[in-house]
Amino acid sequence: MIIECSNCGKEFNKSPSKIKEKNYCCRNCVHESQTVFIDVECGCCGKPLKRKPHELKSSKSGKLFCSKSCAVSKNNELRRDENHPNWNGGNASGYYRRKGLRESNGQCEVCGYDKVSEILQVHHIDGNRTNNSSDNLQILCPTCHCEIHWGPNGTERKQSEV
Repeated sequence: MIIECSNCGKEFNKSPSKIKEKNYCCRNCVHESQTVFIDVECGCCGKPLKRKPHELKSSKSGKLFCSKSCAVSKNNELRRDENHPNWNGGNASGYYRRKGLRESNGQCEVCGYDKVSEILQVHHIDGNRTNNSSDNLQILCPTCHCEIHWGPNGTERKQSEV
């Protein structure tokens, strides 16, 4: 006997003795009919989405996104808020690094390492991460930066000792 799938509407054959109140053409339709979805909007662009309730519960922000790019752009937007834990006083986050690399010619100011400039780090001489004046910035390789903060014997130094 030809009947209609209760989920997708596709017609399929089923023996009369196996016909029930709800009939499905395949396992995927059975699964889809048992899965509950809720309608939500993307937390960035407002696009309508269908998501499972547990996804909303497990979201730290209580927002769901249609794509990774929407999630990243919303996160970057939130970082511009002074209540965000990563707020840096409104300074462009990579600006002082680029400025320091340019002034140090892309090399460690202690040992002169210059093979891979991407691993070089910015050290704030006075320990104040919001003081990004060029006389407070020092470009260091990870080894020299670690030695400044931890010392050659591995014990942490206080900023007053540096």
